[in-house]
Amino acid sequence: MLARMNIGASIPLDQDLLAKIASRDEAAFALLLDRHLENVRALAWRVLANHEDVDDIAQEVFLKLWKNPQSFTPGNAKFSTWLYRITLNACIDRQRRTKTANIIPIGEFIETTVPDNAPTPEGAAINTSRSGRVAQAIARLPERQRHAIALSHFQELSNIEAASAMETTVEAVESLLGRARRSLKNFLQNDIAELLDGTGT
Repeated sequence: MLARMNIGASIPLDQDLLAKIASRDEAAFALLLDRHLENVRALAWRVLANHEDVDDIAQEVFLKLWKNPQSFTPGNAKFSTWLYRITLNACIDRQRRTKTANIIPIGEFIETTVPDNAPTPEGAAINTSRSGRVAQAIARLPERQRHAIALSHFQELSNIEAASAMETTVEAVESLLGRARRSLKNFLQNDIAELLDGTGT
């Protein structure tokens, strides 16, 4: 039991690392970066769907963190949730500056969603087709609904955490998710109907 406690005590909390970063501890920053970089990049990818933008957003987010670690207030939200909020806001600012639509590159989306252990080539083809249609359906959603889906389904945040990241209420997130799911269901049903009618591609 004592050994377990010592092992647990040796893992610094995010807020402890932030305190060290405030003193310009580069080792603490490197550890925090290693701990959260992939999650930041994953969210930025779901929102922007552009590898160059994803790298820029990640750099921007962690540069802000290095310059102003005191901007995180413990108790208001988990550090990871706060970091998602900063990332989401950076993505929104990037979209507004570039004024480009958030269209998901279907081929690259499929590469990240089709499992490597597909049982047969036919099974892989079916999974690829489904993933592509889901990606296209998500791309048709309004911006806020896409953000809610990205946080809730892909980043696996609770509705409370997603609400904090989006700076809105839990009820608003639930409403966004409900509308998004209904829209996705309609989009996908229409695609299936087209295929059955022989009009789909």
